[in-house]
Amino acid sequence: MDPAKIKATVDRYNANVEKGNDPDFGRNSLSSGFGKPAKIENGPFYIYPSVPVMIGTYCGLKVNPKAQVIDVFGNRNNGL
Repeated sequence: MDPAKIKATVDRYNANVEKGNDPDFGRNSLSSGFGKPAKIENGPFYIYPSVPVMIGTYCGLKVNPKAQVIDVFGNRNNGL
């Protein structure tokens, strides 16, 4: 991988974190409105080949950080 392209990507990501908005992926949180993206600043960092794995699904039930199902008002659904 081209080190200059990696640096440019990290610099863009960090600038977007400072703005509080990620126009590349249309998000302002880590997932479902929870968690704040953090800058990539302190190494060492490593790049290695990997394959994608699905660890969750989207467009299903909304959950809070404790993995409890919540309704459209943000209230926990005790039955699920």
